[in-house]
Amino acid sequence: MKKNISKSIILALLLLPLVTGCHDLVFSNILEDVVPEEATVSGSINSITRYTVGSGEYLVSYSQNGLIYKSKDDNHHGAWKVYKHLPFELHHYDYYDTKHYGQQIIKTAADSTNLYVVAVEYENHSSLGTNIPSICHIWAANIDDWESSSVSWTDLNPSGTYTTIYRDGNYYYSNFNVFCTNAPQKGHRRAYLRNGDSTLYLLNGTSLTTTSATKLPCESGGDGKIDSAIYFDGYYVLDAIAATTNETYSSGPTHFYFAPDKSSRVYFGQNASSVDSTSIDAGEAVSCLAITKNALLIGRANVEKSSASYGGIVKANATNYVPEGSLSAFTTNAAAQMPSSYMINTLLAVDSSQNETETAIYGSVIFRTIGTSSAVNYDNVGMWSYYPSRGNWNRE
Repeated sequence: MKKNISKSIILALLLLPLVTGCHDLVFSNILEDVVPEEATVSGSINSITRYTVGSGEYLVSYSQNGLIYKSKDDNHHGAWKVYKHLPFELHHYDYYDTKHYGQQIIKTAADSTNLYVVAVEYENHSSLGTNIPSICHIWAANIDDWESSSVSWTDLNPSGTYTTIYRDGNYYYSNFNVFCTNAPQKGHRRAYLRNGDSTLYLLNGTSLTTTSATKLPCESGGDGKIDSAIYFDGYYVLDAIAATTNETYSSGPTHFYFAPDKSSRVYFGQNASSVDSTSIDAGEAVSCLAITKNALLIGRANVEKSSASYGGIVKANATNYVPEGSLSAFTTNAAAQMPSSYMINTLLAVDSSQNETETAIYGSVIFRTIGTSSAVNYDNVGMWSYYPSRGNWNRE
């Protein structure tokens, strides 16, 4: 009897560090937990776009309910409105006639005048027994009134000519991207389409024109596929998916930031021809960036990794937009709300002239349905926000 009791005590002592470590992690997350807001912006969201309507500055995105918008100054939960005058119906599947109808929004972009909405049609593939994308449309409109039903929309890609979709084995892939500078100042906004490996078009609202845009001189490496653009005393395009500047609505950019495609390394600089000697290792492939005066926020998404830890949000502290060379802990609950089990699709800090906790910040998360951790929830897929008046990250 004594021997059995001794073994139990020994086993308990051996397990104590494991139990304590797990408890600390759970307790830490509980401390950072907040009362959840009602989820109003759900779905796989790839973009949050700055756009001007009249004299107002807006943010435009989309959800499973369609195209959405809000004033950039509406820094509170529930402010997003659904745009009611899209030129197409939203995607739905009719079970009885086994057909797809409508289009699904997958991205938004904007230039100084026009808003662009990328939307995809689907069809059944009988031999594969699955649904496949058939045509990706690029809709453009100059919106001067969100409530007007007379806005003229133009489909720049009605037959799918400019958006390459191909099959490889049992899967379909895309080889195009629509992106924009997303600059706070209206006059610094441009939108582009890259189709195939290297053909680049400038979007102008009514047509596509090929362009030989200038590569950011200090960017090296990459796969040759242009996937982002910035305004930095001129327009530059990059191979990097993640790229941004510290431009504000009242002042031009003085710093830029980017992460090469599939790289965990973030570079930054103050001159287009060179990067700072310091760079940041984000630990996982970087998918998006947002800068404030005292922090660089880094979204991560490693889609090629089979383990559960492949995403999440991290940050590097900064002094007047110059990041430190290593990651720092959050003082907010950002890491608890957007942990490594989720991939971060996009980040946007509304006013980069403010510190991290003084401006509204938005982000979106998704997770892999295969090979991921059980510590994920479909209710979390969608947009998240930080509002200074609320003081925490919560569901949009």
